[in-house]
Amino acid sequence: LRRAILDGELEGTLAFFRDEYRMDAAVARFPKPVVSLMDGVVMGGGIGIGGHASHRVVTERSRVGFPEVTIGFAPDVGASWLLSRPAARRVGAWMALTGQPVGPAAAIRIGLADHHVPSDRLDALVERLEREDADAAITALAAEPAPGAGDAVPAAFDEPTVEGVLAALDAGSDDERETAA
Repeated sequence: LRRAILDGELEGTLAFFRDEYRMDAAVARFPKPVVSLMDGVVMGGGIGIGGHASHRVVTERSRVGFPEVTIGFAPDVGASWLLSRPAARRVGAWMALTGQPVGPAAAIRIGLADHHVPSDRLDALVERLEREDADAAITALAAEPAPGAGDAVPAAFDEPTVEGVLAALDAGSDDERETAA
C-alpha cells in the first residue's frame, strides 16, 4: 500500500481490494452451494476466496496459508476475517504473524475448511457433485484427516498479545514451544 501511495496508484490498489472483498462476500452469500476443492498449496488469495465457500474441502496434500505476511503484507482481505474468527484465533494469530501454513487437520479445526476428502477420491467427488446434493456427495467420500505437517502451533500463541507471545517464545524451551493446534 505504501508503494502504491508513493507511485500514485492508490486508487487502483483500493479498487483491487474493494473488488476482492465484494467477490469474497458474493461467494459467502451465494444462494446455491459453492464447493471449494483445496488440494495442494492454497495460499493468500486462494484461501481468501475458497475460504468463503459453503463447502470447503481439503486433502492430505493441502497446505493452507498466507505467505504474504512474511514480506510484511497483511493477509488477504477475506483471510483477515477468517483468521479472526473465534475457532481460528490462536492459530490464526500464529499464521498471520509467521506466514506458516497449516495442514488439513488444523485447517478444519480452525475453520478454514470443513471436510477432508482423500485426493484419490476427488474425481469421484466431482462426478457425484454433478448428480447429488453437495452435502451428500462430500459426506459419502469424506474421511478424518490424519494430523501431519503444519498441524502444530507453538503454545506461546495462547498469549493474548504479540508482546506476550514474544515473551513466552523467549522464555520457553524448544520442547515446550510446539503443541498440537
